[in-house]
Amino acid sequence: MAGHAKSKAQRQQEAIQDQEEVLEYDINLYRADQEKPKEEQRDLHTICRQAEDKLKKKGRDVTIVHTTLMRQLKGGRSCQQANKENFGWLTTEEDCVVTYCLNLAAQGFPLTHKTLKFHVDSLLHT
Repeated sequence: MAGHAKSKAQRQQEAIQDQEEVLEYDINLYRADQEKPKEEQRDLHTICRQAEDKLKKKGRDVTIVHTTLMRQLKGGRSCQQANKENFGWLTTEEDCVVTYCLNLAAQGFPLTHKTLKFHVDSLLHT
């Protein structure tokens, strides 16, 4: 989709992915800090700000609250993980079929019901 503005949903999804990436980075920073002597360890606020500053230099604006990081460190799940576990109804095979159909449609070959059934059956038989 070169030259087209991103939809609101797509921008929101990218922002969530950026936030998940920053959280993972923050968790790794915190765990590395815990191996240092007590006087060299940073608090959660400092770790969150360091990751945010690093991404701002790359042109991405993400804010992480220290309580979110603390919840993740205690084994909590993000909203994205919880929704995927609770409401994710696509299996790997179904996801593969949907991706294949979307790729065909993007190339200008939308599938009829008959051709969709044929492709699904052939993918599932392999």
